[in-house]
Amino acid sequence: MRCHWALPPSLRKRCFFPFAKPHSALDQTFKLLRSDNWENRMEGLNSIRRLAEFHPNVLTPKLHNICLVVVQEVQNVWSQVSCPAIPAYLSLFIQSGKLSQCLQKQSNRYQEQWYK
Repeated sequence: MRCHWALPPSLRKRCFFPFAKPHSALDQTFKLLRSDNWENRMEGLNSIRRLAEFHPNVLTPKLHNICLVVVQEVQNVWSQVSCPAIPAYLSLFIQSGKLSQCLQKQSNRYQEQWYK
């Protein structure tokens, strides 16, 4: 199910639900984010948001790579991709205490890239 990042919260809840197989979903997310198709990349960013919200422990081992990919999408010249990348980054930063602490330590480095 594809969901637009700007959906109202009531509709977004129907789209953002836990994955049945979060580890497989993470592998699929990386494939989607490597795609040349911008819709696949948006779906990958939404998957990151779902993983951050429902399965933060799955993201932690690959957090560095995930952050690099999301920052790269924030810098994407296509607004259709860069706009949903920002909420994906925020989801990573906000959702989980451990994940947030880890991201806070790394985020200064990544944020410097955003403002260049």
